[in-house]
Amino acid sequence: MKVLHLPGSYPPWRAAGKEVYSHTLATALREFAIDSEVAVTTSGVHPAEVGDYEHEGVPVHVLPPASEYGSRQAFYGRKFSDLPGFNQLLTDVQPDVVHFHDQNDGASLSHLRMVKDRGLPAVLTFHSPGQICPHHDLLRWGTTPCDGELRVRRCTACRMSASGLNPVLGNLIGLVEWPAPDPESTSIASRLLNARKMTRWFRDSVIEFGELSDAVVVLARWCEDIWLRNGLERSKLFLVPSGGRSERPRDPSPKFPERSTLVVGFAGRCESIKGIHVLVDAIQRLPPEFMIEVRLYGGGWDSDYGRALLDRIANDSRFVKPRIVPNDQLGIEFAKLDVAVVPSIWLETGPLTLFDAFAAGTPVIGSNLGGIAERVRHGENGLLFEAGSALDLAACLTRCREESGLVQRLRSGVSSPRTFVDTASDMSVIYRKLAGQSKPTKPS
Repeated sequence: MKVLHLPGSYPPWRAAGKEVYSHTLATALREFAIDSEVAVTTSGVHPAEVGDYEHEGVPVHVLPPASEYGSRQAFYGRKFSDLPGFNQLLTDVQPDVVHFHDQNDGASLSHLRMVKDRGLPAVLTFHSPGQICPHHDLLRWGTTPCDGELRVRRCTACRMSASGLNPVLGNLIGLVEWPAPDPESTSIASRLLNARKMTRWFRDSVIEFGELSDAVVVLARWCEDIWLRNGLERSKLFLVPSGGRSERPRDPSPKFPERSTLVVGFAGRCESIKGIHVLVDAIQRLPPEFMIEVRLYGGGWDSDYGRALLDRIANDSRFVKPRIVPNDQLGIEFAKLDVAVVPSIWLETGPLTLFDAFAAGTPVIGSNLGGIAERVRHGENGLLFEAGSALDLAACLTRCREESGLVQRLRSGVSSPRTFVDTASDMSVIYRKLAGQSKPTKPS
């Protein structure tokens, strides 16, 4: 059996959560006699050359960009008039199932229509809020987690507000679909008058994605409600949590005695939604004599956001300079920590680093949001704090440093999480049912 994966982007050119998930799944599926190939385009972070390459045994096909790549209509509507090379690729690869890991120019509604025209089963995995939120963060007015229901007026007003428009004017813009000039015009008037239309195109694309997909896979329970609110048939919805990338056996007993300095770590891309600023704020709220060491793993620190954070911690000896660690080495680094910190301010479907920390036997201090709150049991295998609250996070860190035996108790409460072999096993059931033209049975 063969699955063609469409992740939009792929390692080694990009290695964020979605890309790592796609690649780890592709390799794990081999245990279930399922071959995987991947298709991406030259747009974005991929190399300019069209052609093929192989990443750790997975064949990757790099196609030319979609015809209207970069246009606003294509961005919001997720439709293109031409997908160079994709139809021929389907003929050459002959997949049994096509698995969409995104909804963008490399995995668009046009790709999905072409797949369905050939009578092939299609699976969509919901990896992140950006797939269902036109502002991409699922934060209403940029601050509060949203219920995810796509309402054209509300979403238009929210999107405009995030761009700096007065909320009253944003609501007015979202109320009526105004006669408008070319939506590709860069003028402010055009952007305002086309705003509601763009939101409507985005909503329609989400609905059609759900209608045409044979299965929509979600990685956390909170995602189920969002898709149901947007009209997806419950029978198409499958909860298949991701897993840790490490299968290294660990000793459940404490690895080291309590030490005078609390060693904590963050792993992930340096982006505002990951809440690294909350961690920095929390550390800098602690008194100077508070003995703590903060280790930072991941890339993306060359952004404006990253550089601003680096400036803030430059003279603070409690922070270790950020460094990139290969994904297969993260477990080793997590095992050296007292606790891992996952301070995201948006709704995570994982994140993968949480599973990696648990696989290493390391407790997690995380935001009380989304997939983090589903997996961290407060006081048992970690601590939860109010998302975005540096004060609350500082209090959790203080507890870990000053409450005798707390870190060891939390460590003893960490159980081995699912692995990607478990995820691949569940996905193989769905793939085979779809390829057999019968209704998929949800994995137990």
